Amino acid sequence: GGESKASGCRVIRTAWIEIPRNNGKSTLCSGLALYLLLADREPAAQVYAAAGDRAQAGLVFQPARLMALGSPAIAKALGKGIKRNLLEHPRTLSIFRALSSDAKLQHGLNVHGAVIDEVHVHKNPDLIDALETGTGSREQPLVLFITTADEGTDGSIYATKREYLEGVVGGHITDVTFYGVVFGADPNVEGFDPFSDATLRDANPGADVTVMMDYLRGKANEARQSPAQLNRYLRLHLNIRTKQTTRWIPLESFDATGQLIDPTEWAGMKV
Repeated sequence: GGESKASGCRVIRTAWIEIPRNNGKSTLCSGLALYLLLADREPAAQVYAAAGDRAQAGLVFQPARLMALGSPAIAKALGKGIKRNLLEHPRTLSIFRALSSDAKLQHGLNVHGAVIDEVHVHKNPDLIDALETGTGSREQPLVLFITTADEGTDGSIYATKREYLEGVVGGHITDVTFYGVVFGADPNVEGFDPFSDATLRDANPGADVTVMMDYLRGKANEARQSPAQLNRYLRLHLNIRTKQTTRWIPLESFDATGQLIDPTEWAGMKV
């Protein structure tokens, strides 16, 4: 995240990582959450894994718990503080727990770190707002968003954050505390082939490491043959924002017809 020369504190306070499915985001989130919990020299740190529902929040928290159990140093440091739904560091009173947007909103959070999973799934902004506003008393908090693309919904939580990132990248917004990276295919390049190995590798940094190419080729083949699967494939595996969840007819096929209907051809037919 970098440090300022004046205070020695972290400059980056918000990080946005957008990446297709199966590219190791749970492992990345786990490592960062444990760092914020144990290695950031923050007394009584509060670190949260936030998701759209309780089950998804558990999917963010549990890999970190297993990583803690698998590390002799961390397991020793936490001791009996490794619990089913909570990691607690007895010496510093720091905690790491899961929160979900479908639970009763918890006020008074004093947030040092937050990992917010699959932003587009959050039904309302309340939990995200509570986490972001809960960082005010911390010297170097970090809120990490890690997500796949949404369905192109205007005005959504995802859309607002993504547009802010694009403003920072484009130079229209100046914010040295915001860092973002998007892994995905660019559908606007000349000769774009959404089903090629090259496109899959461009979009998936974990290709043949965290997600096997054979699996991705299988998904590409399904999408090639089934327009109903295409948008799901584009969004989840190429991280391309789509305008609708299901696509029954490829638009280029629809446009290729380009003819008016002659009513006389349908005379006497039952519809």
